[in-house]
Amino acid sequence: MTAPAAAELKAFVFESIRSVLAAKMLWLCERYKASFVSLDAFAKRLKEDRSRVARVLIDWTRQGLVRPSATGNYYLAAPPEKARLMRRFYELWSDARGCNNLARWVRPIEAGQAASIEVLPEVPELEPAAAAAAVAPPAPPPAKKFIPQTSKEIDEKTEREIRKNVAAIPPLPLVAQQLLNEIYNPQSSAKSLANIAIKDPAITMSLLKMANSAFYAQRDEVTDVQRAIVVIGLRNVKHMVLASGIGRVFVRPKHGGYNFDALWTHALGTSVAARLLARRTQAVTEVAAGTLGLLHDIGKFAMNVMAPERTAQLLDPFEGPEGVSGLAKEVMLFGTTHAIYGMRLLEAWKLPHEVARIVEHHHHPSHAEYADLSEDILRGLSLVHVANQVTKMGGLDCGDRMIEQVPKECFEILNLPPDLDALLDERMRKTFEQVKFFVSKAARSRPAKRPSGRTPQEPPRRPGSERRHGSERR
Repeated sequence: MTAPAAAELKAFVFESIRSVLAAKMLWLCERYKASFVSLDAFAKRLKEDRSRVARVLIDWTRQGLVRPSATGNYYLAAPPEKARLMRRFYELWSDARGCNNLARWVRPIEAGQAASIEVLPEVPELEPAAAAAAVAPPAPPPAKKFIPQTSKEIDEKTEREIRKNVAAIPPLPLVAQQLLNEIYNPQSSAKSLANIAIKDPAITMSLLKMANSAFYAQRDEVTDVQRAIVVIGLRNVKHMVLASGIGRVFVRPKHGGYNFDALWTHALGTSVAARLLARRTQAVTEVAAGTLGLLHDIGKFAMNVMAPERTAQLLDPFEGPEGVSGLAKEVMLFGTTHAIYGMRLLEAWKLPHEVARIVEHHHHPSHAEYADLSEDILRGLSLVHVANQVTKMGGLDCGDRMIEQVPKECFEILNLPPDLDALLDERMRKTFEQVKFFVSKAARSRPAKRPSGRTPQEPPRRPGSERRHGSERR
């Protein structure tokens, strides 16, 4: 290594790798090509105290090497020059001689014996030796390139497991189905929707909670369901009903799996992003765009409730083969991806064929061209694919914030500029903040038992009365 390169690496170690723990953490990130990491994953793998790991992650956040997320993950965000130095550090730390030489910088810094970079010793030999196996286990063979799956390419055993798991998931509640049908009815009104909603106390309470939330800032308390629907708006009611119905179908596992709040935030964020983009492109109706965005990751809910242990492995960045994408990891653990699970679930719920096909291909719109899909489906698919990436760029992720390369055909079919940064404008960002508010305060309804002694048709008591409803219990 040349003198300037050695000096550059020394400065990086002094600024960013201030302890042996930080060196081990960086080594793990590079070995597994992790796009995101978490405090718990580091602590578990390194058998370290969480507070020490947290200090390193906070330090890296200040330096711009990682970026924290609302899900509790940290995403690697190092600029190219720092990413190059991180890779170089990994190569040297994986080698016996290189590790010993780097330790001559790291250990004095950790011990507080290096107040400035000038006191660090010169390390003349910073080239890895031929035998690195003394420190690092031999690297596995390169993983096979991931080829997108379609429903026709799944083996029979996996197909049987998917159908068995999907069959065990109950359908959407009857009232939710009736409300959705009425919302799509051109003759529907707030009154007709209210007449259906009062049959379900949980949905009714969700409507009243949302209408009375600080977001809508009503002067007087909203106690009437019809008035609540007017305040919220039909489009928001549709998404809230879908979310409420899905939330009662999928019960949170006690241990492991996805963070349900993060799943809801991402689903609702993609829904509103798709609606805003639909206004600009007019290739897809706004109502259809919102539904597609809300349902695109429904397969993750199914995987989560049917196999929480496997899902926990999926979300651990240091589990499984190194350097594979999240979708490839899903295939290794489940035999297929969440997109196929979602497609089969929507078919079982008898939702429109077009919606199921779009969910099936939403990560690989280019691959969908070989599936003989109609132009209408390809437009919807392109829209939800773009909306998904914009939502992740806006910070509303559900575990893996990897931004996928959008095929240029998607922008062309939608007549949108081929620039995700331009699509993530100020209005989109403000809307994402509203989504976070909905999820954290009122948008998601948890499973509830109907209060005893009352018929489903009887309207619920006013919020704040002595007898609380099941949907209010936590």
